[in-house]
Amino acid sequence: QSDGSLWVWGSNQSGELALNTAVGSSYSTPVQVGYDNTWKQVFANQQVGGQFSLFLRKDGTLWASGSNAYGGLGVSDTSNRSSPTQVLSGNYVSVAAGMSYSFAIDNTGKIFSWGRNNVGQLGILSTVDRSSPVQVSGSWQAVQAMDSCAYAIGTYNRVYAAGSNISGQLGLNYNGGNASIFTQIPGIEYINLAQVGSASR
Repeated sequence: QSDGSLWVWGSNQSGELALNTAVGSSYSTPVQVGYDNTWKQVFANQQVGGQFSLFLRKDGTLWASGSNAYGGLGVSDTSNRSSPTQVLSGNYVSVAAGMSYSFAIDNTGKIFSWGRNNVGQLGILSTVDRSSPVQVSGSWQAVQAMDSCAYAIGTYNRVYAAGSNISGQLGLNYNGGNASIFTQIPGIEYINLAQVGSASR
């Protein structure tokens, strides 16, 4: 809320509500997370098999709770969390998440990624899962994650893509051949990544 308090409700299948209560429960009315007023932004991922939440505090630190399959919470292991657990210190301004993987951008334009990486969706020139944040090469303005591919805006408003390209969803003029590093999409400049739809999964 505007006062910085954090309220949650709904399914708590994997601890994604961060209430430090029994998983598998659900809440039909809002419940406050803790008693502090230090929260700024929440990203809730409710995809099947990827139920987790990312939280930004006003001080720019990043926290996570819920399912930690493939290291998707970025807390250096694969155990689920039922309360907010710190992922990164520093000054982070936005987050994005796909199926069991995540991104965070700091105030200097650095992107960090972690979690599932079977098709190179982390953009780090690897297909190995990462349970801790890894910096993505380059300077960035924004990032958006789909199920198994991701898009980012870099310098000069150029648009890049990484991950699964089974149906040509990366826009790289070919089908198949996944991209494990963010690769520029030819002929495309700045787009509103928030409007990238489910067709790009």
